[in-house]
Amino acid sequence: EVAMHLPERWGIVQFESSETTTSSERAVLYYREWPCRCAAMAIYYAMKGYHEKEGEYTSDIEALKPYSKPPFPISEEASMSISLTAGGYEARAAIASFTATVNEERYL
Repeated sequence: EVAMHLPERWGIVQFESSETTTSSERAVLYYREWPCRCAAMAIYYAMKGYHEKEGEYTSDIEALKPYSKPPFPISEEASMSISLTAGGYEARAAIASFTATVNEERYL
């Protein structure tokens, strides 16, 4: 699925500047922030499902787990928290030195 307004589902393109490197010598760089961003989006998608069924938001990560599904399952690796706001929520996911936040409007 590719959609302009779903950047968390886009592929990542890497460019090589050296013309002398053979394909077997090229290293694919790992996007270290990606797992953290995925953990935040997992909260967003699970919260969306929860809100559709329950009619409200929750700050309980455990309550979101039944609504978690691929391609963004709730992360067991991330430290996560959810703060409820007047009209929605702000969720935070942290892995290692990376932190990502997302809200009910999908602002990552």
